[in-house]
Amino acid sequence: MPSLTEYRALISEGVPQDGGYTVPQEISGKYIDALKAKSTFLRGLPAGSIIPFTSATFSVPQLVSSTGADYVAEGQTIPQGQMVWGEVKFTAKKIGEVQWASTEVLEDSALDQRRVIAENLLRDASLKFDADAFTGSGTNPIKGIVSQGTSTTLGTGKVTVTYDDLADAVARIEATNGTPSVVWASVDMAAALRKEKAAGSGIYQGGSPTDTPASTAWGLPILPSAFLPAKTVVVADASRIVVGIRRNATVRVSEDARFDSDQVGFKLTMRVAGVSLAEATSAQVIKAAAS
Repeated sequence: MPSLTEYRALISEGVPQDGGYTVPQEISGKYIDALKAKSTFLRGLPAGSIIPFTSATFSVPQLVSSTGADYVAEGQTIPQGQMVWGEVKFTAKKIGEVQWASTEVLEDSALDQRRVIAENLLRDASLKFDADAFTGSGTNPIKGIVSQGTSTTLGTGKVTVTYDDLADAVARIEATNGTPSVVWASVDMAAALRKEKAAGSGIYQGGSPTDTPASTAWGLPILPSAFLPAKTVVVADASRIVVGIRRNATVRVSEDARFDSDQVGFKLTMRVAGVSLAEATSAQVIKAAAS
């Protein structure tokens, strides 16, 4: 991150983009890409599911039902269909953090300490978002996908989720004309899938450990997250999930706030609005039985 003086110099020159990654305001548009790379939840969404918006409230239209299509004989009137629309509204919520560093630390560090601080702020913001995006309840600023999806608890004795269970979840999404695209797994279930062996053969289902580690199931990426409850896997049609971005993650620097102690402040803020799931069946939540 440039100092305040350097940043003003860049602005006055009219080419702040020359500062590249280190210019706080001008790279805010790129920060959502960096945030997506650090967020397991956002990494599983297609670009079209992350929607910028410009008001305090984010409204997501939802098609509740559609009827009326039928065969039509030559010369006959085409039947009139009916669509019922609804909407889900979200209020933008701010995620923020401030960190301080002495000028001595910034001057004497062998690392680009300004960049390190900015990246750490971004990581913290992504972790905070992921926590609610997966498991947020009605009392959290963001309602999570686990509470919005369709849950299936496996029978007694099934203490791990298997590839067969994922296949069943894929089929349940396909039965409602969905297109499964991602698997999110708790850390313990991701490990169980990697270790699953074909019956009686001792051969790993996900491939040899000396090759590329198992990272897909039925062609879908498996993304582990520590924010999912233990023994939980989510198979989802991510195109049916929407996240609103009111303000991209932005890092600002102040060299004046703690002028008397010679400290520099780094502040990250971003505003997000909700995780909207178009229909519960598009996120199949699989829970293994307790031990």
